[in-house]
Amino acid sequence: MDDGLTEEVMRKIAAELAAPTTGFVSMCSDGTWGIRFFTPTQEIDMCGHVLIGVFSALVDQGNIRPGLSGIRTTARTRAGDVGVLVAQRDQRPLIEMSQRLPVIHNPAIVRQEIAEMIGVSTEKPTPLLTH
Repeated sequence: MDDGLTEEVMRKIAAELAAPTTGFVSMCSDGTWGIRFFTPTQEIDMCGHVLIGVFSALVDQGNIRPGLSGIRTTARTRAGDVGVLVAQRDQRPLIEMSQRLPVIHNPAIVRQEIAEMIGVSTEKPTPLLTH
């Protein structure tokens, strides 16, 4: 858990580890889990594989004891809340996370430009078979 680490300290730890992304977790007062993700150079909003790893580590360290039926909890991230199911399966925990649809802000290339690049039309196709 992050134990109250400052953003600067988390950034420095992530840089020293030099992993693509490092996760820092803390338990929130409402029983959910706050998770922050840092690359070696900056904080990012979300990293799914690190989120899965964080919950696996929470089980390994005994911070979550899911049992066979599992428990549902929430990861609070900069990208929003993510539903998580944690269950114990054989030797390793089973971790499932909900996945939100992507939101693209200010795309660098618009739909028409992409269509022109790959030689397709943006108009709705005409059905090949009619009944």
